[in-house]
Amino acid sequence: MRALLIAPALFSISLGAQTTAGDARETVKTDETITLSPFDVKSTRDAGYRATDSKTSTGIALELARIPLNIQVITSQFVEDLSFVSMHETLRYTSGVVIDEFNRDASGVRIRGFQNDNFYRNGIPRRVGVYLDNLERLELVKGPVTAFFAESNPGGIVNYVTKMPEFTKRTNLKAMYGSYDYQNYSFDHQGMMPGYNKLAYRLLVTHQDSKDWKEYEFVKRSYLSPEVRWRPNKVIDFTVTSEWVQSEENLLNNGRTNLQFHDDYARPPADVVNFFRNAQRPTDAQVISFLQGRWLTNINNWQADIGAARGGILPPTVTTGNLSSFYPQGRRYNTGGVGGEKYFRTWQIETDLKLHLAEWADVRYNYNYYKGLSDVYQPFGMPNGDRTIPFSTSRMNITWTYNDVHSLDIFLKKEMWGIKHRVVFGGQVTDADIAAARSAGIDDARIIEVIANVAINVLTNYTNNVALTDIDFPKVDLALRPAA
Repeated sequence: MRALLIAPALFSISLGAQTTAGDARETVKTDETITLSPFDVKSTRDAGYRATDSKTSTGIALELARIPLNIQVITSQFVEDLSFVSMHETLRYTSGVVIDEFNRDASGVRIRGFQNDNFYRNGIPRRVGVYLDNLERLELVKGPVTAFFAESNPGGIVNYVTKMPEFTKRTNLKAMYGSYDYQNYSFDHQGMMPGYNKLAYRLLVTHQDSKDWKEYEFVKRSYLSPEVRWRPNKVIDFTVTSEWVQSEENLLNNGRTNLQFHDDYARPPADVVNFFRNAQRPTDAQVISFLQGRWLTNINNWQADIGAARGGILPPTVTTGNLSSFYPQGRRYNTGGVGGEKYFRTWQIETDLKLHLAEWADVRYNYNYYKGLSDVYQPFGMPNGDRTIPFSTSRMNITWTYNDVHSLDIFLKKEMWGIKHRVVFGGQVTDADIAAARSAGIDDARIIEVIANVAINVLTNYTNNVALTDIDFPKVDLALRPAA
C-alpha cells in the first residue's frame, strides 16, 4: 500500500502538449462524415467520473439506463486523478467487491462473495498481466452473465477497455514519486501521419520501480504499447495494437500465522523455560537457545512445547480475524532468499476491423493473440520464528499461457412495425476450438454452416417474438378439446 494524494507522501509531475480544439478539428478535416461505430463505447456525454454507456454486456455501446444489468463503470479520469496503477486499488471503489489482502493477484478479488479469476481485456479473457497502464475505462458487470461470457463466475466479470489512437495530436509526460521509494513514469504520445490524416498512431510507455511498506517487497514493471489506426473513409476503421509487459514482483501472499509464535521465539516465556530446564540445560540462556533452535523453522514444535509446558493446551498456529496476522509491518519477509518472487512477461497483438456497411448494418472482426510467461519462486506457507519466510531455491511454477481468439460481431438496426430494433450477432472462437472440431472430423464448410444456422435461428426467434408469431405449435382452444 502506498499513500495517495497526501503531500509529501506522493506527488506527480505531468507535462502535456496538446493541440487546441480548433487545431484538432482542422487536422482531421475531411469531406466525409465519420459515424461513430456502435462497437466504440466512447461517449461524448461522459463527464469526468460519470459514464453513460457500456459495451461489456452486449458488445455494442448502449446507454447504461437501457441495459437490464448491474454495470458499474470506472473512467480513466477517475483512475488518473487517484493515481491508481493496479486493478486491486481501483476495484476498492466499486460496491459489492471485496479485495483479499491475503492474495493480491487476480484471484484475490471477490464479486458478490464469489472469488473472481476472470478478467477481460477488450472482451477477451486475460488471466496474467492485468495492468492499467493503457486503461480507457473499467467496466464491472455484477451477477451471472454467461449469456454474454462463457467464462464467468456467478458474481460477475471485470472487463477493461484500452485506449486507441484518436486522430489528434497530444503528448503527455507524467512522473510520480511517493513513499517507500515509489517511482512511476509514463509517456503517452499520439498523432497522425504527416500529409495523410487518415492514419493515426499512438505510443504508450510506462515504468514502475517501487518498494512496499513490508520489508523486501517490490515491483519493477515496464510496459510498451504501440498502436496504429487507419480510417480511409466512413466504411473502414482498422486498428492494430501491440502490448509488451515485463514485471518482476515480490508481493508475497503467504505468511499468515499466530503472532504469539514470533513473540515467544524472540522472548521464550519464563514458565516454558523453567519446564524445559534440566541437567544438560541448567541456565536460562541454554534453554532459550534450545527452544529457539526447535522453533525457528517449525511452528508445530512451538505449538507442542507450549502445550507440554501448560498442561496440554495447544495454541493455534494461525490467528483468525486479525489482518495484522497476514501483513504485520516490519515482518522480515524473504530474508536470505527470494521468497515469493514472481516474474511475468506477456506479449500481445490485436487487430480490429470495423466496417460500416450501411446505415442499418455494421460488422466487427477482431483477432487477438496473447502469450504470457509466469515464473514463480514458490514460498512455503508458514514463516519462521524470526519472521523470515522459508523459500525454495528452485523454480516451482513456470507456466506459459497462449491465447488466440477470433471474434465476429454483426450489428443490425431497423425500424419495423413502428419499433426501432437493434440486433447483435456475435461469438468468439479460438484456434484450439477449431483444431478440436477438425480433429473430430468436422470440416471448415460444416463449421461455417453450423455458425450460420445458429445466427439464422437467433434472428428468426427474435423476429417471431416481436411479431407475436405462433412458433412450432398452433394455439389450442381448450373449449374444443374432446372430453376425456
